[in-house]
Amino acid sequence: VIYKFICRNENCESRETSYIGMTTTTLGKILTYYCYLSSIKDHLESIHNMKVTKSSLVENTEIIDSHGDKRRQLILEALYIK
Repeated sequence: VIYKFICRNENCESRETSYIGMTTTTLGKILTYYCYLSSIKDHLESIHNMKVTKSSLVENTEIIDSHGDKRRQLILEALYIK
């Protein structure tokens, strides 16, 4: 799946700060990983002084596309990032 995390914190200086990513695992597994090590975690902790939880990541992440072919999925991810 291709997903988009949007930082909706009212104190976020760069409104609509977002991260687009792609995973071949489940979205739940990748969000669990992001609780421990990710640029999303770094952003929330350093900019907003927030503790990252899986539920906060789930609330602010949406699936924007998916494709069964890994190569095509990589291309789709690049197009969304553009």
